[in-house]
Amino acid sequence: MRNLRLVIVLLLVTFMAPMAQGQTEDDIRKAMSAALKFFGSTMGAGLYHSADVHGPLGFCLGVNGAIVAVPDEFEVIPVINDDKITLGYLHANLGLGGNLEVTGRVLFFALPGELSSVPTPGASDGNGKLFSVGVKYGLLQMPLMPKLALQANGHFVTLPSEFDFGTVRGASVKLIASHSFAIFGIYVGGGIDFSRAEIDDDFPILGGESFDETGFLYSVGAQANVLPFVTVNAGVNFGEYNSYDLGVDIGIR
Repeated sequence: MRNLRLVIVLLLVTFMAPMAQGQTEDDIRKAMSAALKFFGSTMGAGLYHSADVHGPLGFCLGVNGAIVAVPDEFEVIPVINDDKITLGYLHANLGLGGNLEVTGRVLFFALPGELSSVPTPGASDGNGKLFSVGVKYGLLQMPLMPKLALQANGHFVTLPSEFDFGTVRGASVKLIASHSFAIFGIYVGGGIDFSRAEIDDDFPILGGESFDETGFLYSVGAQANVLPFVTVNAGVNFGEYNSYDLGVDIGIR
């Protein structure tokens, strides 16, 4: 396994599939830039549901999903049969004290065998994992008042070597505001998502080239306490590529 950053299955789709279809390097270059921005936006979505920072040793564990609209330029690729993608991930937050907490999430996804770096008939499927780690700092955390926090995350992916074509890295920085009422709360936030891809020098197409993309994403959502220590949340993420997220958390503050 080799570490890549900020790339999931459709980044491979947009890069490998055009190669098999005999498109030009310029076509692949445009597809790579679009895919990199798309996945920077996708990985920047659903990172937060509150600006309320957990206290010392306070924590939450949860399961979240995201529905992402597939841009029109990706729908022509044969392995994409839908106009939306559903992603599911596990996440955790842990309070450290001093208005500081660490965050993390992991996403599991399947890779069709035809997307391997050397596509062959009957190639085996693979599995990848995306890890996102970050830190949240509470700028305003007064009791009974709206909360304000700043969060930064880095994104890392592991892929089987047969799907490897280079290195991609990225980061998301978000400013979040939220307010809690009796049994529910609302939040808004926004920020920037950076992503960079570097193709291996010995790769047959675009070897040694690099791509940089930056996007902005804004989110709004709500959460509700349905049981003691159990919270459900839902949000909408607005940007060049829109998405929706829904999840459930168990934890204490």
